[in-house]
This record gives sequence, C-alpha cells and structure tokens, in this order.
Amino acid sequence: MFWWVSGLFLEFIGDPKPPAWKGYLLAVLMFLLACLQTLFKQQNTYRLKVLQIRLQSVITGLVYRKVSPRGQVQAFLAGEGNITELVGSNAISS
Repeated sequence: MFWWVSGLFLEFIGDPKPPAWKGYLLAVLMFLLACLQTLFKQQNTYRLKVLQIRLQSVITGLVYRKVSPRGQVQAFLAGEGNITELVGSNAISS
C-alpha cells in the first residue's frame, strides 16, 4: 500500500467525527490499490515464468546440440538413455 493511503487512513481513524463519504472513498481506494498490486505481481510472475521456460529450452537445445554432433535424426533414434549417458560422462570428464 502506498504511504499516502496509510496517512489518510490514520487521519480518518484519528478524527472523532469523520464524514461517511471519506470512509467509503478510503475503502474503495484501498481495494483498488490492492487489485493493482495483485495485477502487477501476477504480471511480474508471468514474465519471469516465460523467461524461465525460454532459458530452459535454450539450455536444453544447447546440451542436445553438444551431445549429438551426428545430427538430429540420429540423436532422436539413439534414445534418451544414450543421450543422458553421454551428458553424464561428459560432465564427469570435464
């Protein structure tokens, strides 16, 4: 929540006879700010997840390209077990 909304809320609570419209306005304002904050956090999470998936795909592609210099068709026919074995042996020898 923004600092100025907190200040308005404290003023509203400290006032012995605040107007009713000010309370309703403050409640609506706090609700809208909470919705905006949630929207921004969701957008940030979405963008980070998309970036994570893209990076994971790039790294996986680079690993498969390094492991399989023979070609993509032969790598596909070799099976996942052989590729995993090659990656494991390459990591140990490095």
